[in-house]
Formats: sequence, structure tokens, C-alpha cells
Amino acid sequence: MTRPDSTTLSALLDELVDVRGEQVALIDEERTCTYRELGERASLVAGGLARYGVGPGDRVAILMENRIEWVETMFAAMRLGATVVGVSTWAERRELRYFLEHSGANALVATASFAGKAFTGELEAILGYESQPAGSLDVEGVPDLDTVVLLGADRPGAVSFESLSEGTAHDVVSDPNDPDDTALLLYTSGSTSRPKGVPLLHGGIVENAYHIGERMHLTPDDRFWLVSPLFWSYGSANALGAMLTHGASAVLQSQFDPEVAVELAAEHDCTVYYGMANMARRIVNADNFDSEQLSFRTGTTIGQPEDVAFTMDRLGVEGICNVYGSTETYGNCAVTDRTLPREVRLQTQGRPLPGQDIHITDPETGERLEQGEVGEIRVGGRITPGYHDAPEVNREAFDEDGYLKMGDLGRLDEHGRIQFRGRLKNVIKTGGINVSALEVEEFIRTHPSVEQAYVVGLEDEEKGEIVAAAVVPVDGASLTEAAVRDHCRELSAYKRPVKIAITTADSLPETDTGKIKRLAMTELFE
Repeated sequence: MTRPDSTTLSALLDELVDVRGEQVALIDEERTCTYRELGERASLVAGGLARYGVGPGDRVAILMENRIEWVETMFAAMRLGATVVGVSTWAERRELRYFLEHSGANALVATASFAGKAFTGELEAILGYESQPAGSLDVEGVPDLDTVVLLGADRPGAVSFESLSEGTAHDVVSDPNDPDDTALLLYTSGSTSRPKGVPLLHGGIVENAYHIGERMHLTPDDRFWLVSPLFWSYGSANALGAMLTHGASAVLQSQFDPEVAVELAAEHDCTVYYGMANMARRIVNADNFDSEQLSFRTGTTIGQPEDVAFTMDRLGVEGICNVYGSTETYGNCAVTDRTLPREVRLQTQGRPLPGQDIHITDPETGERLEQGEVGEIRVGGRITPGYHDAPEVNREAFDEDGYLKMGDLGRLDEHGRIQFRGRLKNVIKTGGINVSALEVEEFIRTHPSVEQAYVVGLEDEEKGEIVAAAVVPVDGASLTEAAVRDHCRELSAYKRPVKIAITTADSLPETDTGKIKRLAMTELFE
């Protein structure tokens, strides 16, 4: 498909309104909107945000499940030249405060409640907005935040989302963004103890997403099934970007439920699957699953060869693309073309996308290795310009040539295709979600009865890996597994240890130099 003329997401929406105005753009579990309606709503919401002082260079945080209003708010912010900050709906109170503080968000647009969690109460506890004038908040520790907007609730001190679109629409005279401006600031777990803010630029998102879509051979007739959260790059920079650059449509599912997924994909004739291996298995095992009712033809996934084969054969996504990348590489930096032979798509993650450069290095020396040798994967070219407000992390994450150290092992085959071979970084991938073992360890150690804590990933058939913690109590303390679980309730659910072993320091496997052998720790959980 011909590449769109636009080099920013804000301009891309205007281009789509002109070219595909009456085509359905988005469907969620409540309503449907065309590209023209999306553009009109984005302008109205932008007008509302502007009345509360949002302008060029500001940051608008979005705390919301997958729904049309998320995308409306994203484009509204971009129409004003603001950056969008994705905030996880799984975040607990301490994490929410960190996201708002670290990002420097000037406004927060949040859903009132989701998945049993009342964000109105959580945010009031953090911000105390109910005792302050709307649009003029003064919060200790979160000095940049002026405005809270709530979708689905009226609260003193907060602006209702509905009221944003009741005034005058923002008149877009010219695009306020440049390709090198930050479009999204997304948070990712890694080897550090706190989530890292990853800036992604307008031009990078448009360019990279277009090439991802080309590897899937997308057309405007395609319709995405999208349950991956929009606050992560796989949802926003990757799937949504590929959809927009090809003028396609998307069906947004608010949270993963396999039976609902079957219903939505069948009802709306979804042709593009964006999901993890554990999702495919749960969909196939759903009571209402009927492969004859589903129309998936392509999409992307990650996993072992048997996982990709399962998605091809049992879910029926014959043209699935195997991918490699991270938030820092705009979601994907390598994708297999859907037309490649099955075995190639099972065993490799494809060639680098145009604008991306991948090389393999010796993990110890940093020297580049020959083709076919296994070493650390490093990526240059179209990558994040650097983590937000994290100079020390940046010095560690990038090499002297500006390449991102992925912390993964891999090789390049004779055709230049990447083959993932494991991880160097201590990151656990559970259900397709990255969990920093260091973050969980540090939090467990805040319990007064805990002396040591070591977190590892254990193989799991459904999720790929599950989080497991080996905990050593303080001498003389009575520490139970239940106490550790209760303590971890302050972490997002996906970060909480599934298995916990209360053990002694002498029982921890060590190397000759006294370092903990994490790979040998699995015996503690048997």
C-alpha cells in the first residue's frame, strides 16, 4: 500500500478524515465511530483541554481502558501539540503517583473505574482534587498537574469528560507537531527498579508502524482485534499505528476475556490478530470458540515456535507474523513477512524493518560477532532518543555508537533474519508483559520481616513465565507465604509472585564467587 503523506500522527488523522472520512475507524464495546467522527471528536476534546490551559509542550496522561475515548484524547492532545503519557490501569496507588510525578503530566484524563478499581478514590487519595478548584490543582510532589478529567463520574475539583466536548472545537490551522516531537511517553518495566519512561517520536511511530503493516500486507479492508492495552507500545505505537497508516479499522476490547474476544472477532469480522500465545490458547479453549466463525488472516505474535504454530493452526491465523522488539524500538524492530514459508516464521523473527539496524555483539567485550554467532542483540536507527529524566539509565542502556543494548541473546542467520535465543537482562515476561525482577525484589524487602528476596521467572504453559519469589526472613522472624502475598497486594496484579518459597540463606544456590545462581533457583519452588 502507498505510504501516507503525513509524517506526524496529528496530520495523519486529518489525512484519513479527508481520504476515508466515512469509513469506520474504531469500534468498542459501546459504540462505533468513523474517521470523520474521530476527527470531529478529537477537535472538540482538544478545545476543552485548551480551555484548561493545555498547549504545546505539555503532557496529557491517559488512565483508561481500551475504548474510543482513549484514542479521542490521544488525538486531542496531539492537536494541541502536547505529548500523551500512557498510564497503566493495573497500577496501584504508589505506581500511579510515580507515573504522574515522573512524567510531569499537566493534565490527567481518567476513567472513573475499571475492572473493579475505583480510580476516583485512588486519585483523590493521591491528589486531593476534591478540595481544590478544577483546573488549578496544587499537589505536593506532583507540581505540574493542574487538571483532572474524569470519564463517567462528577466530582468536585475534577472536570467531566463529557463537558470537554460541549464547548468550541479546537481549530487546527496547521499541524503543531514536527516529526521529531515526542508523541507518546510510555512506561516499560526493565532491569531497573522503577518503570522507565520511553519517549516515542511522531515521525518514528508513523514510519515504523507503516513498515510493520507492510510486513502483514494490510489493506483498508482489514479490521484489527485489539485487546493489548493502548498505554503500551504494542497497542498504541504498534497496532494502532499500523492500522492508521493503512486506513484500516480496529475493534477495541477493554480487557481480555476469551469468550468476549470470540464474540467481538466474529461479530465484526476481524482479520488481524494482535495477541500473545497465552491469549490464543485461552481463545481456542473458550466454550464459544468456533474456528469457522473467525476470519483472522494475519497479525503479529511472539513466543516459542510451538506457540506460533498453535496460533497458525488452532486459531487459524495462517499469515501470522513473528516479531521482535521492545517499546524502545517503537514496538517492533524486526517482523517476518506474512508470505514467508511457515518454517521461517516459526523459527525467526524476520529481517530488521527499514530504518532499523540490528547487530550481534559479544556480551562481555561489545565487539561485533560474525553472522550466525550468538551474542547480545543491539539495535540502532529508529529507536527512542533516550529514557525520560534518566541520565544514569541512558548511560547504561546505550553503547558508544548509540545502539540500544536489548539485554537479549540472538543471532542473525544467513538471510539477515534475527533469531531470539534468550535473555540476558533479569526481566520476566508473563503473558507477554515485562516484569522487572529487581522492582519486585526491592518491594518485597520493604516488609519488616524480610531479609533477602530473589525473584525469577518459572516456565508456565499458559503464560510463558510466572513470577516466583524466594524469600529469606529476618533472623527470629516468623514469616509466612500468606504474609508475603498480602504485602505484595500493593503491586500490580501481574507483578505479584505466583509462587513463593520461604527459605534460608544457606539454601540459596550460589556460584563459587558467592553470587546467586538464579537459573538454579527453580528447585526451591518444586
